[in-house]
Formats: sequence, structure tokens, C-alpha cells
Amino acid sequence: MARNFVSASNQSLYVNAVPWDNTFPMTMCCWVRPVATMVNGIAFGMHYTGDTSAESARIQTRSGGAARAEHRDGTTAAVAETTALITAGSWHHVAAVFASTSSRTIYLDGANSVNNTTSATNTMNTDYLIVGRGRVSTGFTSPAYNGDISHCAIWNVALNAEEIAAIASGVCPTNIRPQNLIYYAPLEGVASPENNVWRAGGTYNLTLDNAPVHAGNPPKVMNMFF
Repeated sequence: MARNFVSASNQSLYVNAVPWDNTFPMTMCCWVRPVATMVNGIAFGMHYTGDTSAESARIQTRSGGAARAEHRDGTTAAVAETTALITAGSWHHVAAVFASTSSRTIYLDGANSVNNTTSATNTMNTDYLIVGRGRVSTGFTSPAYNGDISHCAIWNVALNAEEIAAIASGVCPTNIRPQNLIYYAPLEGVASPENNVWRAGGTYNLTLDNAPVHAGNPPKVMNMFF
């Protein structure tokens, strides 16, 4: 259950809707496996397409190997970035906990957390859910992600450190506060569109842009239930 994205081909999965009500708290996570040469890349996020301000809440990987939680409110870019680094070619779990407009924490592999308290208080208006790229009013944007992505999930609460660690250990997102889970796409890599399999089945399904393909050897995620 994973999709491979080639940055040079500008590949992504997207839907012109979001399961989030654009208020905090909110948690999002995914598994990533960047290719041997890492590039800056937006792995998973929700974006506003009404202007070119890059307003978004998103997870990004960096060319040096760091992972980022980014809250961009159209004016301020509030960023939490790990000091621990992703190893290219290996699966890693990345989680971003947006506790409020002045607190976001990034986790790498269930630990290695870094918190940022920059205030970004403008009202959020995200309207696109995207895996692999960003988007503004003029279309899709860089940096495009390069590598594999799997098991994208969103909750309308701030998960705690123990819950993030459990997901990173292989517990399925559907077993973590299921009453607050608002989106889950394993990215099975076999269907078009790519399905959201949680609760609102048939909604928030992802259109393939430039045909990202199925990726082999996905991370092991245990104890799924729907």
C-alpha cells in the first residue's frame, strides 16, 4: 500500500475538497520513503487555491533529510523542523501535530519531536487535499515530492506523543482515536481514484495527476479495521 512519486514528472494525488474545518487542533501523518537523492518535497497537506499566498497546513521533507510541519496562514510561515534526519531509501513515519495557531510539533519515527511557537493567526481557508505537491490559484506548485508515500491520515484533535509513537510502531491510524479520525487513505496503488477508506467513503477520493504508480515494499501497518 504505497504510491511512488517522481518529482521531475510533477506527480500528485488530489481532491478539490478537505475533510478539515480549517480550525485547530489538527494532526496529520504519513509514511515516506524518499529516493536516494533527497529533494525538498511536499509530502501531504491541505492547501488554499484562492490566491498565490501558499496558505496551507502540510508535511514536507527537506533535501538535507529533515521533516517539517508547516502552517502557512497567507502571511506567516510557521515551521517546526526535525534535527533527526530521514535516511533516503528507507521508510520513515512523519507526524505533524498542529495544536493551535501558535504551536505545531513535528515527529520523526514516533519520537525526535520539535515544537515551534510562531504565531500564525489568519483564518485558514484550505480547499485542496494533496499528496505529493502543493497548489495555489495558478495551479500546482513545487517542491514536488520524490519517492514513496503511504498511509496518509488526519484527525481533528492533537494526538499525544504516545499515540504518535504507536502509529510509528505500525499501529493502523484507524485504531487511534477513531472518533476523531477524519481521513485515512492507505494509498493502495491499485485504483483510480485512490480511495479514502474511512467513514466518509466515496468522498475525498484522490485523482491521479501524471500517474504516480504503485510502490513495492510498503511499511508494515497492523490491525486495520474499517
